[in-house]
Amino acid sequence: MKDLIVHVESSARCTARIEYAARMARRLNARLAGVYALQAPVMPLDDGLLQGLEGAVTAPESLEYNAQISHAEGEAAEETFNRCVARHAVAARWRTMAGGAADVMIAYARFADMAIISQAHAGGEDIAADVALRAGRPVLVVPHT
Repeated sequence: MKDLIVHVESSARCTARIEYAARMARRLNARLAGVYALQAPVMPLDDGLLQGLEGAVTAPESLEYNAQISHAEGEAAEETFNRCVARHAVAARWRTMAGGAADVMIAYARFADMAIISQAHAGGEDIAADVALRAGRPVLVVPHT
């Protein structure tokens, strides 16, 4: 195996997943790509509904704010990934793609030898089954710790 990908997002357990993937990449002398799904900003309600409310934010302002938050979360996730892979001295690269986490992981997994994702946590998106069934590549699911 020469190319591994790991799902990177903003949960508290993401660091453990990246660390595991980096150790595996080092052991296999493989390259590791951190894959981040840039979520589309949530479209706010029509601002016509909010007219006359003091302090109401218009739809375009809200959409821009949501996009800024999404990009900031992506940058923080990239910093976490870079810190983890630097500790393990593995060849690494960062990939960001707009879309849902499962779809983005599937798109990149098709060009990798293995995808590394986590078991779903309470309230989180469960992408493990989608990626395992649709990627056409081996998927390693890191269990809860």
